[in-house]
Amino acid sequence: MSDRRKPGHRARYGAVLVKVVIALVILAGLAAAAMAAMRLSRPGVSASDVPDLFEVVRRDFNVTSTASGELQAKRETRITSQVEGRVAIVTIVEEGTFVEKDDLIVQLSRDELERELIDDELRFASAKSELTAAEEALEIQRSDNESSYRKTDLQVTLAELELQKWLEGDVKERRLQLELDLERAYREEERLGDKLERQEALYKRKFISSDELERDRIAHIEAESQVKKAVLAKDTFEKYTYTKEHSRLTSDVEEAKAELDRTIRRNRSLINSKESDLSNKQRQLNIRTERVEHTRLQLEATTIKAPTSGLVVYATSVGGDRWRMNETPLQVGREVHHNEELIILPDTAEMVANIRIHESRIGEIRVGMPVTMTIDAAQGQVFSGEVASIGIMAESGGWRDPNNREYEVRVDIDLEGEAHGLKPSMRCEAEVVMDQVTDVVAIPVQAVFNEGPVTYVYLDQGGTFVRQPVRIGRRSDTYAEVVDGVVVGDVVCLREPALNRVLVGEFSDEVVASFMSGDKNRRGRPSAARPSTSAPNQG
Repeated sequence: MSDRRKPGHRARYGAVLVKVVIALVILAGLAAAAMAAMRLSRPGVSASDVPDLFEVVRRDFNVTSTASGELQAKRETRITSQVEGRVAIVTIVEEGTFVEKDDLIVQLSRDELERELIDDELRFASAKSELTAAEEALEIQRSDNESSYRKTDLQVTLAELELQKWLEGDVKERRLQLELDLERAYREEERLGDKLERQEALYKRKFISSDELERDRIAHIEAESQVKKAVLAKDTFEKYTYTKEHSRLTSDVEEAKAELDRTIRRNRSLINSKESDLSNKQRQLNIRTERVEHTRLQLEATTIKAPTSGLVVYATSVGGDRWRMNETPLQVGREVHHNEELIILPDTAEMVANIRIHESRIGEIRVGMPVTMTIDAAQGQVFSGEVASIGIMAESGGWRDPNNREYEVRVDIDLEGEAHGLKPSMRCEAEVVMDQVTDVVAIPVQAVFNEGPVTYVYLDQGGTFVRQPVRIGRRSDTYAEVVDGVVVGDVVCLREPALNRVLVGEFSDEVVASFMSGDKNRRGRPSAARPSTSAPNQG
């Protein structure tokens, strides 16, 4: 017979081979289940000896919340550039260096500021010279004003004295003179009249000649004329000369007073002008002085020294600032702008951790709660601490996860003064202990599953599993308290078993109603599920 088989024979042979393989797989699974059941049934074998199985026990555990974060110095000094504008870095201390107080950490370029200081000092010297000139001009003006005031004031005094002298001297003297002239004229006329009468009597008696009589007549006429002239002179003085001289001298007094007033106002105006000029020059000098001082301070600000001891951390190395993503690291030649943060000097003697807690758990966090932290950069060393503060506002996860809302919680780390070697920005994993649960029935949280309102576990029954409803009390990230449903010694599965090993069934209406009503007073083991094909959800 030929060794070549017909095509139909080959197809039947392949189908038989597939069925044999499937049968072997099923037998292997049943054998494994039987072996597991036998192992659990043998004395001295526990659920801990079988992977993914857990024997229910009574135990203590902490209700905790885990969070990640990073370290930060409790006290730190932030150093910024106080030089206005943009200026280049000339020297900068290497990041990670520990510096002492007053050590030079950054030297910024000084060339431009030194040139600016020279210009400012020259302008300051010029302004100072102008101020001195303005002060001297004011003093000269004051001296001139005093001189002109004395001169015009003297003119007023002289004019008043001239008027007073004329009124009390010249006028009285003139009036006396006129009265005397008039009296003399009257008497001379009277004397010559008497003489004329005598001469006429003598002429009648032929004792004198007619010529002598005529001379006496002429003399008498002249005397009468002198009387008239004296009267006229007196009247002229009183009516015209007195009024004229009085008006002139009074006018001289008024004009002198007016000139004095003009001099006072002119002097005041000149003084105000000089004082205003002096004030402007003083302001200009003040501006120049402030500018010189400002430039000197700017020049001093180019040399940045450590205000305290600490570890040098470049501001560009600090994470969490999305605006610095395109910023080049601090290095020689890089330009920095005014008020730009350059270096952070953290005091690493005391450290804190800033961790982020999801908003669903933040209501359980209280200040003073103990915290355990693991820091990978410290070779996984574990540190203890306590919650120091809780953020007021939740922060979003940004554009990567806008729906994630977390609160920043600050934790004080207990370092006990040891040389810990911790540095800012080191990542840490923290576990906040929110409560302590003592002597309760507990199972791992991965053994708890949910279907709708019902919470259940996969309860082992000799190699097969049933869905057992349970009531969960307090829980942590690792363990959950079981109030009802299982007892000490029961064995539960830590993951969802294979379908061929699960007796799947629907939960009774009584069980569902009990969970929906939140009946926490019910005790005892709730009824197991009726057979069903419902798919479970781990919770």
